[in-house]
Amino acid sequence: MDTTTHTTDTAAGPARRLGRWQAGGLALLVAIAANLVILAIGTAADASFVVVDGGEPADVDAGVVVGATAIPLVLGFLVAALVGRWRPGLVRPLAIVAAVLAVGSMVMPFAADTDSGTAAALAVMHLVVGGAFLGGTEAARTAV
Repeated sequence: MDTTTHTTDTAAGPARRLGRWQAGGLALLVAIAANLVILAIGTAADASFVVVDGGEPADVDAGVVVGATAIPLVLGFLVAALVGRWRPGLVRPLAIVAAVLAVGSMVMPFAADTDSGTAAALAVMHLVVGGAFLGGTEAARTAV
C-alpha cells in the first residue's frame, strides 16, 4: 500500500494529500478528540453518562468513549483498505453505507435506559464516528 504523501499543483500552489493510513489515523484522532469533548460538555451539563445494560448500571467514561470510537473506526478502515486493494470503486459506497448506518444508530441511545442528556451526547458521538469514517475514506480515496 502506498503511504506516501501525494502533491498536486493548484493555482494556490502545491496541495498535499494524505496517504491511506495518514487519512485514517487523522480521522481516528479527530473523532476521539471530538467525542471526548462531547463527553466533557455533557458532563458539564450534568448528563449522568450512566447507561443501564442488562439491569446493571454501566458508566460511560473516557476509556469507554475512546474504545467505542476507535474499535469501529479501526475495523472500518481496515475493511476499506482491503476492499480498496481489490475493488477501489466500492470504497466510496462502503463509506456511504457506513455513514448511513451511523446516522441510523443515533436512535439507539434514546432507546437505552439513561437520561436525555446522556442519550443526546451518545447519539452525537455516533454521528462523529460515521462522519470520521466517511471523511477518512474520502481523504484516502482522493490520495490514490
